[in-house]
Amino acid sequence: MNPQRNLTIDIFRGIAILSIVIGHLHWNSYVRNFFFSFHLPLFFIVTGLFIERSAEKYRFIPFFIHKFKKIVIPFFIAIAVSACINFLVADPPSLTQMPDLTEKFFHTIVRGSSGSLINANYSLYLWFLPPFFLFSIGIYSVFKYFSKYRLFFLIASFGISFIIWIGSKYGWYDPEGMIWGIDKLPLMLVFGMIGHYLSSKLTYFYSKKIPNLLIGFGILIFASIFDFDVRTNAYTNLGLFFFTSAAGFIVVYTCALIINKFSNYRLKKIIAILGKNSLVLYILHCFTYPIVHNIVGEPQDGSITIENIFFNIIAFFTSLLIFFLVRSISKISVTRHVEVKQDHSLGRLLYKYANVV
Repeated sequence: MNPQRNLTIDIFRGIAILSIVIGHLHWNSYVRNFFFSFHLPLFFIVTGLFIERSAEKYRFIPFFIHKFKKIVIPFFIAIAVSACINFLVADPPSLTQMPDLTEKFFHTIVRGSSGSLINANYSLYLWFLPPFFLFSIGIYSVFKYFSKYRLFFLIASFGISFIIWIGSKYGWYDPEGMIWGIDKLPLMLVFGMIGHYLSSKLTYFYSKKIPNLLIGFGILIFASIFDFDVRTNAYTNLGLFFFTSAAGFIVVYTCALIINKFSNYRLKKIIAILGKNSLVLYILHCFTYPIVHNIVGEPQDGSITIENIFFNIIAFFTSLLIFFLVRSISKISVTRHVEVKQDHSLGRLLYKYANVV
């Protein structure tokens, strides 16, 4: 792949993870709707862009191990840290509560649900990692072993997503009881296959940067201002979600193209670093917001006030500060042990599991 294309995709991932971090702040409903209307599917789409190449490059077992190390192990580590904070700091338990806490911790590991832990503030967004792992394995399997039938899988995935939507709407099943968010897998596969289709259209996006940017922004702003309830219905309002997600991809990819072509080299490098280490930043932002909340005070959710703006700024830059601190420590650790074949230091582990896709 062209080095410039690689840099553009890294910048794309950087903008995508920043949109998730910013979207999880305490904004008013319009701003929150804007980000929630598109930011999560971006990672499924960008996986789909390169899934055919991954299917050709890796056999199943190496690919499975690779994704397990990149996604599942960091999830287990983050859940363990979250449990320690919740149990020992946020809400110290008594000895009589330990059996119940053990059951809840096990439920969290098996279900991938943050809501099972006491005071879920420190693990609220970690639910995304297990279904993303299942999605990565699922879409790889489709393109590795059933490439001729991918149109069938696309139609089937969309149909199953619609059935799941009906089931959740009428209470036929409990989404919280699904192991590792497996009920979201069909919808994720749809976005991944859309990403594969878009991989052949990237040249078009390059040639039509400004019109695409204006049209995409227009769609997202229209959806936010007129309160289409995109955020609440992200996994139920299928038609609107596909529409706004496509617009979001166009906007983010076009912005990545423009930044890559015109911006300062240092800015491009910083955003690309965030993109290459998106999993680390994603996990860290789960912990920094409640920490800032405990230090600065509780924000007024949905209010445009000086205090709320101050909280958002502090929380956002705290996430970035801790991210670059962790990255610096991990790089120093790796540099110091560069001649050691077996290095099991924490810095080495953090550096090893840096990339999510």
